[in-house]
Amino acid sequence: MLAASNGNLPISKVAAFASLSIRQFERKAKVSLGVSPKLYSRVLRFTNAWLYREAHPDISWYKITHEFGYADQMHLVDDFKIFCGTTPTGISDQVAAKMLTGIEGRLKVQVC
Repeated sequence: MLAASNGNLPISKVAAFASLSIRQFERKAKVSLGVSPKLYSRVLRFTNAWLYREAHPDISWYKITHEFGYADQMHLVDDFKIFCGTTPTGISDQVAAKMLTGIEGRLKVQVC
């Protein structure tokens, strides 16, 4: 359910669907996934937003923010900083630099 919703379902709803208490669901999910269901949801949402942006570079980050259920653009930026160590603008610059150095045959930039 979390994957189908791009990570945009409340954990309480997923736990209820599994007929488990929230706490029991969190414990079982952590054993199965290796991370908490909340973190798993964040990773799903971030990954899907990033893949969408790669497929549609003309779409603004603002529109992607709302399309993928972020409360505001700062939450997306925070996820970028946590998962990639940079901002969306910084990652775009790194991707552009990687493409240029790759063309030259000297890959110098490592992208998350």
